[in-house]
Amino acid sequence: MKLIIKDIIKICLFLLCWILVKDFCSKNHYNKLSEAFNYVPIHLIITIGYFAGISVCMNVINIKNCGKEYLELIEDIDEARKYYESKNINYN
Repeated sequence: MKLIIKDIIKICLFLLCWILVKDFCSKNHYNKLSEAFNYVPIHLIITIGYFAGISVCMNVINIKNCGKEYLELIEDIDEARKYYESKNINYN
């Protein structure tokens, strides 16, 4: 529950800053800058999505936290290589 509250506070602070910057830009006639700030939340969501996807992929590739499973996987791969070599089957 505390994590959700922290996230909600962060989102509210971001939105408050975003609204203040947009308001400052529109009052001081920085129209192009104000228009550019319209798309900041969309870019933020896309960036967070990319980061989440890449971090999940890297954790799957590296398997750092599963030492036993990693060793089992390496053993299975070595066993498959030996099998293919004994049957003279080409593999990549």
